[in-house]
Amino acid sequence: MIYELYETEEFKKKFEKEIPINIQKNFRKQIKKLKYSPFGKGKPLGTKFLRELKIKGFRVYYLIYKNKLIVILVSASNKKNQKEVIKKLKEDRELIKEFIKNPNFFKTKYL
Repeated sequence: MIYELYETEEFKKKFEKEIPINIQKNFRKQIKKLKYSPFGKGKPLGTKFLRELKIKGFRVYYLIYKNKLIVILVSASNKKNQKEVIKKLKEDRELIKEFIKNPNFFKTKYL
């Protein structure tokens, strides 16, 4: 099964701002692989549906919606503010569920 990849505006901003360009390239390769195996990549964060990819002290966070075959890239951070970002993501998970009801909620499909 192939999953669709989407990104939030928060992800887009933080990814470009906090992740160095040379590491962004490595993340993009890993992110593309999520289409085919989102559970096989990344470390689960308290639930198997919220996960992180990490490269050299930087993180990309994503949610998996198995029944809809959707992966949503939700945030990015460095090791220093990792705990703060994860806490916020867990609190905002209900808001992100709106995506399931309306796939145009985020409007940005990850290429």
